[in-house]
Amino acid sequence: MIERGLVADGRLARFTARISDRPGGLADLTAQIAAVGASVKQVVHDRAFASSDVSAVNVLCTVETRDRAHLDELLARLQERGVTISGAR
Repeated sequence: MIERGLVADGRLARFTARISDRPGGLADLTAQIAAVGASVKQVVHDRAFASSDVSAVNVLCTVETRDRAHLDELLARLQERGVTISGAR
């Protein structure tokens, strides 16, 4: 019940990030999340269901932010860094 309230307030969000599947790709993603002051709650690094591009991987991220504006700031920063975001909610 509490988590549903956090989602409704934009304080808990889930999105898929498409990142490089090279060493350091996941570390860079989590560093960018931390750099804006958001907290990583869960990360699912999924190679099996990635597209035919073997140099990229999908990462399902659950993050905690201050509010919806903070989430928007995080997503904008990731996109500026070349991360493709989908399914943000």
